[in-house]
Amino acid sequence: MLDLAMNNTKRLTNLVEKVVALAAVIQPNKILERINIHNELNSYINAFNPLFAEKQIQIKTSINSHVILECNSDDVHSIIENLFSNALKYAPVKGWVSVRSEIRRGDYVLTIENAHKGLTPKQTQQVFARFEHLDAPKNSSGFGLGLAFVKELCDEYHWNIQCNSITNHSVTFELSAHYAEIDEIHENATILPVKPNRSHLPLILIVDDSADMRDFLTSMLTPKYAVITAVNGLEGLTIAIAVIPHLILSDVVMPELSGYELLEKLNAHPNTSHIPTILVTGKNDAISATKGLTLGSVDYITKPFDAEQLLLKIHNTLTRQHRLVAGNAKNATTSLQPKSVFSPQDQHFAAKLNTIIAEQYTNSNFTLGGIVSELGMSDRQLQRKIKALFDQTPAEYLRHYRVFTAQKMLLEGQQITQVAYLCGFKSPNYFSTCFKRVFGVSPTEFINQQD
Repeated sequence: MLDLAMNNTKRLTNLVEKVVALAAVIQPNKILERINIHNELNSYINAFNPLFAEKQIQIKTSINSHVILECNSDDVHSIIENLFSNALKYAPVKGWVSVRSEIRRGDYVLTIENAHKGLTPKQTQQVFARFEHLDAPKNSSGFGLGLAFVKELCDEYHWNIQCNSITNHSVTFELSAHYAEIDEIHENATILPVKPNRSHLPLILIVDDSADMRDFLTSMLTPKYAVITAVNGLEGLTIAIAVIPHLILSDVVMPELSGYELLEKLNAHPNTSHIPTILVTGKNDAISATKGLTLGSVDYITKPFDAEQLLLKIHNTLTRQHRLVAGNAKNATTSLQPKSVFSPQDQHFAAKLNTIIAEQYTNSNFTLGGIVSELGMSDRQLQRKIKALFDQTPAEYLRHYRVFTAQKMLLEGQQITQVAYLCGFKSPNYFSTCFKRVFGVSPTEFINQQD
């Protein structure tokens, strides 16, 4: 009886802790950390292995992506632990559990699946309700709070979690989150996400080895901008190549790479050659300032600085960059040739992009997503680069290329239907729609204007 009382007391205590935790989910001012999901998953797999072995459960893993989520560590631990515990609880003896961590269609996806007789569609919706305890084993403990806790935590971070089931086969929990990809510049490269609810804002990367300065700049910028940070020049380069921010604020004296070395590498890399960089540093001598400006910094600001002036300089720099991009978009798509307004690195990128398109644009099934490997970029990096240079999506840029090529063919006297198919449009009607969207007249009207 004493053992029974002790066990019930532990269960009640656990229930109270869970309820308190649920109430704390939406509390503000949580401490956010950079959590390496790859490491966390492997840690929990090792911890749960003896428990899986006890039930003779086979554990299958496929963890192929290093991802860092900026969130509270307790929250991430709670999510992983509850999903693992749920799989352990409901997988039958001699069953199996599968853990997959991957990048899929531009999102980070964690999938935990376990053998199960299956749930109905209604039950897959109910599993996230508080105190819901569907088909639990008779000898299991718990109060149906774990998955509710997971769902509320995911909602807080704007992550998506779903439950799916296949009858007489399995139950699957799939968590997806937005992420930013890192080029494999070194073997320890990681991924840093930008929070989706601020993704519409211009993105600024702060590179500084001083935690106090990073915190100060972040607090100053966050009302108007999305902000990510790096603790040294090498990490700053890695993140910049992957995320392609709109602007970079960098210190000069830093470990791994100095601000000067960072500038040189940013200007040399096709992903980052267009990004304006402002040096914010304690080196206030003329020689240092001249060196920074010579290497390509758009401004050189010494500490201490006036916060309002720095904000104005950032605003002015981004405004000028936007106007330049608008001009680039018009020039590049009109002539289909890179212009001198591009940096040499960007001229090379635009020329290579146009060369590849010139070889493939007649194929109506061709998309720019199929050439990312030839350009040495991921799909997301290609989207950011083209958007940064031309203020267009890859699909828009390809469509403009086809339309301006078609315009030349029409001027040479070729027939509209023939031109439509030669330029990769799937139908003359769609070609006419795209043509009119760019030139304001239909292909027929355009031809008549030439007479």
